[in-house]
Amino acid sequence: MRFVLKDLAEGEEIAVEQRYDPVELELVYDDFHYDGDLRFVGKACKGEKVLTVTGELTSAIEQTCCRCLERARRTWREPVHLVYETAGKKEIDSTQEVREIMIFAHPQRFVCAETCKSLCPMCGQNLNRGTCSCQPPAQESPFGGLKGIA
Repeated sequence: MRFVLKDLAEGEEIAVEQRYDPVELELVYDDFHYDGDLRFVGKACKGEKVLTVTGELTSAIEQTCCRCLERARRTWREPVHLVYETAGKKEIDSTQEVREIMIFAHPQRFVCAETCKSLCPMCGQNLNRGTCSCQPPAQESPFGGLKGIA
């Protein structure tokens, strides 16, 4: 979003809507895909010494579940609250800050559902879709050596 400060009246709140192309913002990930543009809807208000921009970024996304490796679609939302000093400036461009918000909001891990059963560690069967006939590996207790003592 680009704001020309001389065009904004002090104390007046204006509605703001902006679309961003994730590819142009270099927001391309292997496990996280934006399905279309990012959309910002909010408001801007120029004060005596600051410009305040608040609103929400939204996008349809597709992500890979870290448990079952299936792709899941959902709507992604991120609140935005930016404050800029206006002294000595003619224009303010918030595109870089929007990009940074999106980078920091990128989840470290994504789970398609809290009830996701994951994959079988033996055969790779998606346990959300069905069961497998694998036997869980026998786990030796780290205290097994103590059985003979007593």
